[in-house]
Amino acid sequence: MTDDPKRPEPQLPRPEDAPLDPLLQRVIAQALAPYERHASPALLQEMRALLEDYLVTHPYPAGLYRQLRARAPVNESSEVPRAWPEPTEAPPTAGDDAETGAARSGRRSGR
Repeated sequence: MTDDPKRPEPQLPRPEDAPLDPLLQRVIAQALAPYERHASPALLQEMRALLEDYLVTHPYPAGLYRQLRARAPVNESSEVPRAWPEPTEAPPTAGDDAETGAARSGRRSGR
């Protein structure tokens, strides 16, 4: 939140008719649970509306929400293919330049 009243909070657009995700509904219900016995229904409704808008439109909680959402399962291994020399050539050793396969020569400086 900014301390300057002239500078508004940056917000992301949210369609008014978009249905609320069940995950957000659970989070909001948990947040409002302590107040259900003490607050009026009108106040609870206003608090719920504010939380819905804030959690979806403000950049920080919207980013957290994107991380919490379920993701599609990974279909393949995450191994990355590497470009090594042809199988007929010897693989590079620790002293070789792994990208070009060229052997290094000479001594290290400073010895």
